[in-house]
Amino acid sequence: MSPDLIILNVVVFAAALIQAAIGIGFGLLAGPVFLLVIGSTAAIQMSALLSLAIAIMLVPSLRHQVDMSFLKRVCLGTCLGIPAGLYVYLTFDIAAIKLLAGIVVLAMLIPLAGFLPRNVKDGPPDTGRTQGIAAGVLSGIMSACLAMPGPVPAAWLSYANYSKDVVRATILALFLFSYPAVLAVQSFLEGGNVEAWWNSLLLLPATAVGILSGRMLANHINETLFRRIVMAILAGTGIGLLIDAGVWK
Repeated sequence: MSPDLIILNVVVFAAALIQAAIGIGFGLLAGPVFLLVIGSTAAIQMSALLSLAIAIMLVPSLRHQVDMSFLKRVCLGTCLGIPAGLYVYLTFDIAAIKLLAGIVVLAMLIPLAGFLPRNVKDGPPDTGRTQGIAAGVLSGIMSACLAMPGPVPAAWLSYANYSKDVVRATILALFLFSYPAVLAVQSFLEGGNVEAWWNSLLLLPATAVGILSGRMLANHINETLFRRIVMAILAGTGIGLLIDAGVWK
């Protein structure tokens, strides 16, 4: 096994563990390494393929925890957001896109951190129809531009006081809808990448082991720790996008 493949297997195991335990985070950990080892086009498609594989493996056992009402709204918003995101990707400089996306992701931390009043009362949480669709639109735009559908709806659900199990299951279920769209957009923009599919197949065993480990870890993460991890992932994603955009050199 080559050194690059060993590195990719270790990184994918860790990234799959986090994604299986939390629902997001694969791209934050694996994306930069994919870019360094593989290259931009293949890296995006590999991240989408493996994230989709994680969702396919996990969602059947988590389907009873999915909030179908929010999922329907965010999928509707995603349908609106993906064409808008494709237009943005084709029209604007990628550095500007990453800058704006980084600002949006970091802005989601403000209400999530409790700096703004929480808008959820006692009883079943509900983000509302408009908010759910808005989260989907932003998710769709970021899907088309950056292959990152998870951060905005995850932050929205956490802010709305959904339980960790519902957040995790609903975001993973969303990926069953978003990542096929991401792969379709990438194939349209860049063409299919055989290397990405082959490397993803080679990394499936490490992904599966990471999923099993993440499922066990999820049982030991309480609501407070889950919230803090989500915030850390959002902060890392936002800062990473700003660095990629050239804000800090």
